[in-house]
Amino acid sequence: MLKYLLVLVLLGISCRGEKEPDPEQRSGEIHVTAEDFQAERNDFTKLLEDMLSFFWDERKQLDDAANREEVPEDCPPEIPNATCDQHKAEPPGGCCVDYGNICHLKHGGQCFEEWKKYNPLCDMKDYDICGKNRSCYCCIDCDARNSSLCAHSGGKCMKECGLTMRLANGTSCHSDRCSCCVACRPYKCEGTCLGKAENCKSGYKIEENKCLDRDCVCCVPCSVTRKCLEEKGYPERSTIKCKEGYEANAAEADPGCVCCQPKNQEDKCKVQAINDIEMHTSFCSDTACPPNYLQTTRGCESPNKPCSHCAPSFRKCIHREGCEALGGYCTRKGCRDGFYNETEPGTLCSSADERTCHCCIPGCHKNSGGY
Repeated sequence: MLKYLLVLVLLGISCRGEKEPDPEQRSGEIHVTAEDFQAERNDFTKLLEDMLSFFWDERKQLDDAANREEVPEDCPPEIPNATCDQHKAEPPGGCCVDYGNICHLKHGGQCFEEWKKYNPLCDMKDYDICGKNRSCYCCIDCDARNSSLCAHSGGKCMKECGLTMRLANGTSCHSDRCSCCVACRPYKCEGTCLGKAENCKSGYKIEENKCLDRDCVCCVPCSVTRKCLEEKGYPERSTIKCKEGYEANAAEADPGCVCCQPKNQEDKCKVQAINDIEMHTSFCSDTACPPNYLQTTRGCESPNKPCSHCAPSFRKCIHREGCEALGGYCTRKGCRDGFYNETEPGTLCSSADERTCHCCIPGCHKNSGGY
């Protein structure tokens, strides 16, 4: 209230001006020049600015108020049955504002309306950046900038690293939501170098110091003797429990592994033709093969029920030029949001066994220059 009263007082003074001189003491007519008028106008402008500054605690608040933009309007409604181009189209002005430019500067991203769920530009979506509600999200494309420190060090920025890649700690991507991934390099590994030990699953053992990179592990398929296979057993890592109805026999397997032998062989599957080599990694199973094994229906003696022939391999689906050219990826699982299966399964991705591989093609292509 004191500020308002003080402004009124100042306004009153500015309106009255200086005291009128005594007519008896006038020396002649007053001549007002253009320079005098401009000087008085500047003085009044300065006085007015000083009075207005009482309404704000800081000069910055005054500047912000003078340059403030209109309150952003609501975003247009969702477009029913939107096309790919509509899903990746930039929001109209005033909708999904990148406050503080955080989405772009910190993550190399762009704000989009929430209903654009199948935006193929996004590896991930952050709803806590673009505005104060979940009506908009920050679309982050991990591989959008090739100029990142990760790219310069020979890595690739990804949402998460693949099986045969390690996380390069201390090397940054343009967004802290992304991971800098580098391929694992074998040294004396007779199996596959993996980025995480937990990905070396059933039927495989871990051998230390067999990969060039200390963060990677050497994952080697377990081997068992001919006798183990003849008795309808299968190889397993010694730290993993055998299936129900089987018992471990370390004498019939290589170090770090066991032969899981059936307690009752009558209803179990058997390898049809066992080679005369000393140790074997392939086997037959009355259930589906473990992860990272190829599965076929050939090569087993069946006791009147389905059998699966299992051969160790980390490469199940093989990319073809057609899938990669369309920006797709091969998988046996369902496609991610924003991607769809190829029209005819198996046409753009080859399978290493009898299980089908799909080429997941994006709803629309990524822009070649990122954002």
